[in-house]
Amino acid sequence: MRRIVAQASLAWLVLSACGCMSSNHDALAATDAGPSLLTDASADGVGDGLDDDATALDAGDGSTDQAVDSPPPIQPDGPSVFSFVHAIPDSPALRVCFAVRSGSSFTLLPVAPWPSDAAGLAYAHAASASTVPGNVDLGSTDIRPIVLTGDLSQLGTSTCEAMSTPPAGVQASSLPVIPRGTLTHGRHVIMAAAGCVGGDTHQDTAQETICGDGYLPDHPTLTLYVASLDRAPSQDFIGLQVFNASLATPLSQVDHVVADPVTRTTIVSSLPPGAVAPSPPNYALTPGQLGGSGSANRLELFDSGMQQASSTVMVADAMARGGLASQDVVAGRNFTVVLVGPRAGTPDGAWWNGFTMTLLPSDP
Repeated sequence: MRRIVAQASLAWLVLSACGCMSSNHDALAATDAGPSLLTDASADGVGDGLDDDATALDAGDGSTDQAVDSPPPIQPDGPSVFSFVHAIPDSPALRVCFAVRSGSSFTLLPVAPWPSDAAGLAYAHAASASTVPGNVDLGSTDIRPIVLTGDLSQLGTSTCEAMSTPPAGVQASSLPVIPRGTLTHGRHVIMAAAGCVGGDTHQDTAQETICGDGYLPDHPTLTLYVASLDRAPSQDFIGLQVFNASLATPLSQVDHVVADPVTRTTIVSSLPPGAVAPSPPNYALTPGQLGGSGSANRLELFDSGMQQASSTVMVADAMARGGLASQDVVAGRNFTVVLVGPRAGTPDGAWWNGFTMTLLPSDP
């Protein structure tokens, strides 16, 4: 798997593109059928940090115990919106600069990094928008996100365009190109920056458990996952999907558990990193079951074939990270559980955040 290599200079990242753009834009675009894994073409980090030949690998849908005897419902068109999830375990917060294609290279936009909050997007949280800052026509323009991590207070009021070199303590990491039209086809597209940024102090005997296979402090595993979420709801129930944005968490089963009486519902099983499933969503739960209070209302993750849960997360905590309240959980809405961070069950460490789950609206 090809990895993104973080570089020190935004100008270098944007202006050194070699112009070797693949003509196959459709291969990278998120589709309704399943997810895509976007990885950078700069595997060795030697002069092509903004090489356009990012590739997309079909991660496939995770299997589910929910039988599907008919084709998935036709997805209704709606506002084009995207959600960007911070799933990088070795970064407490991030902001994003966007570069737009200009001929054979990319140009940083003369706007402040996104989101506008100087504190940045916190780990395991998401930010949603209908477009990127700068009034970019996403239907006709390729864009490249560049993740800014580290001491975000050093960014001050500078625009992305003005930061030819990021301030001391800030690291810029180039993500793959998002082809034109990917974010404008009437769907909710979810994107997650996963894996690790790396750095001299980011090392541990369990570092691959935290950052994914092949990780080294000087060999980051930063990856972008992209998928479209289902908008077609059931009028009487809520719909649930699971998006595995944890690079280090293998095939997984996610259950929802409530008490009085005890009810266990398997939402999805055998879900690999980068996948979103089931499609159509699981419609087994009522709003009262998912949105209820109490310690018994929880999500449990099982490694494939294991009988004991690797991780347990309270639904109330997952909802809080996703900006949801109990009154938001009503019939006729879909929600997505996002798996975030290191391998399931890994707690917080010296330089990393532990595994967790976040609950997001599938149609914000």
